[in-house]
Amino acid sequence: MKKQMKRLMLGLMLLGTGVLAGCGNTDTAEEQNTADGKTIEEYVQEAKESLETADSFSADFKNVLYDDSGAFTLDTKVIWVKDPLNIKVDTYGVDEKGGTQHSVTYLERGEGDAVNLYMNTDGGQWTEMTMTEENALDTVLSNNALEHMRVLLSAAEDWKLTGDAKGDLVTATAVIPEEKVYAVEEGGKFFWVSGMIGLPQTHYQGVGDMPLTFVFQRRTGEPVSYELDMAKALETVTNNILRELDGGKLEDAMTVSAYTVSCNITQLNGVKAEPIPAGGKNNAINYEKEISLLQNVE
Repeated sequence: MKKQMKRLMLGLMLLGTGVLAGCGNTDTAEEQNTADGKTIEEYVQEAKESLETADSFSADFKNVLYDDSGAFTLDTKVIWVKDPLNIKVDTYGVDEKGGTQHSVTYLERGEGDAVNLYMNTDGGQWTEMTMTEENALDTVLSNNALEHMRVLLSAAEDWKLTGDAKGDLVTATAVIPEEKVYAVEEGGKFFWVSGMIGLPQTHYQGVGDMPLTFVFQRRTGEPVSYELDMAKALETVTNNILRELDGGKLEDAMTVSAYTVSCNITQLNGVKAEPIPAGGKNNAINYEKEISLLQNVE
């Protein structure tokens, strides 16, 4: 009960603060630095170049969270086309009791710098919002595979290839050093599922290094997937906040047994945009317009 109350207090605090509204160091041992005649530095550089020139992608994300308050798994499929901007984010979440939630979000280019956002949750009423491009893209930053991989490749250190390149893929491990964890989180919103986003850097004290696994295409160096182990970081940040709420004490610490964020790019470049369903687009409620009409009537 105490931990449930602390989680509730923590959520209220985050709500009150508005939370809810380059090259990496590639030093490694020589014997672990090459595969198929290519160094890990070359793989990292080729991956970065592929990300910079990509015009679109489709990807599968998976977030797995186990802590004292329960368990939650979120699977997300993303289609992202840069020009003209068209994004689809399809999420399906399951908690430890089997409860589910399904939501679909579409973003498309509007007039000028505007972006139209359409959202539907569990088959209910479609809603619509018009936002600036910067704000719209920020709402889906946690699902931007290209930005995630750029951030991770630039911050990671102590790269090591796990073995000889076999087949079409090469796997490497690295760490995000403690001093870069905050910047990585800010650059990708990897804590999004836990709700711990937008926090001050002071809450990241003692998070430690974060293990990273990264997979590359053997011949081209294109990025394929990553998995980030954030359990210790999330547990530390959560307990730092609880300690602050308890006036400097931590009598009932939160345990995070697992929190992983993984992403697999299923296609890089040449991805076709998926249009917003006509029924959803035509029937969506735009609350901004509704409020404006009511104000004009008054």
